[in-house]
Amino acid sequence: MSQCSAEAEFHILQLAAALRFARRELFVQHVRWLRVVLTHRGLSDKAILLSLGSLVELARDCLPAGLAGPAAEYVRAALLGYHAERDPPSLLAGPLQAECLHALLAEVPVAPARLLAGAARAGLDGDAYGLSVLVPALHEVGRLWQVDAIGPAQEQQCTARAAQLLEHLSGGHRPAPRSGRTAVCACVVGERHELGLRMVAGFLRAAGWTVSCPDPHQDPAGLLRAVIGSRASLVAISATMLQHLHALESVIAALRAMRECAHVPVLVGGQAFETDPGIWREIGADGTAADAREAVVVADRLVEESESAAAAAAP
Repeated sequence: MSQCSAEAEFHILQLAAALRFARRELFVQHVRWLRVVLTHRGLSDKAILLSLGSLVELARDCLPAGLAGPAAEYVRAALLGYHAERDPPSLLAGPLQAECLHALLAEVPVAPARLLAGAARAGLDGDAYGLSVLVPALHEVGRLWQVDAIGPAQEQQCTARAAQLLEHLSGGHRPAPRSGRTAVCACVVGERHELGLRMVAGFLRAAGWTVSCPDPHQDPAGLLRAVIGSRASLVAISATMLQHLHALESVIAALRAMRECAHVPVLVGGQAFETDPGIWREIGADGTAADAREAVVVADRLVEESESAAAAAAP
């Protein structure tokens, strides 16, 4: 498949997801983001615009009448806003974030203890370091990949080192009294970005939860078995791309359809919910959280509400 046709296929997946949830702006923002990615990799604006334009004809020929009109409208809106996106600026603020980014990118690994020693001198504990230093550094890694300043190998190196740093941060937590609550944390099938979910799992463990993280590449049936087998109090699922929301919706519907786990609250998060936080309601979830610290607060609230509802329904 050529680069252009692969790019068109990616457009179609995003367009289908935006149509599913009636979110035109999500598709417009996707195109603006993708323009930066593709132009930095040698694809011309003309080729991208031609690919986008072909979606109007494709929608007219292939979609039901009720969807063809909205699809064409979404594409035209993306075409009108196409040139509005400039290269995103760096949002790193302060020496700790810059030091963390350097450690992720450096040829020679930097010991996590060295990074955290600097954080301690600045008055940051491990949780604060993860949220206010590591997360922004990872966002900068994503920006550098977007503008083709780093390649796939460097991005994978950054991800691996960030995972090691997260393990180090989790190891520094003082054991909390067990809450008796169990969470299953998983990514939707096809999702490659797991670090945010790992951070949520670490925060939940620090708060006394028992947490299991099934294989992120398993099918939805495996997730259902994990939820039932662990008698989970909560399911936390992460999604990054707009195209993954339909799969996430299907997983939640499957959970609701199983008698053993129909009552289990579902917490969702990830980049797919940042642009439109309210979309979690439409996929059937019970709540969302902007970061790992908030995830613990929301998780506790959802389980308390679930337990109260179960007690009220008991004979």
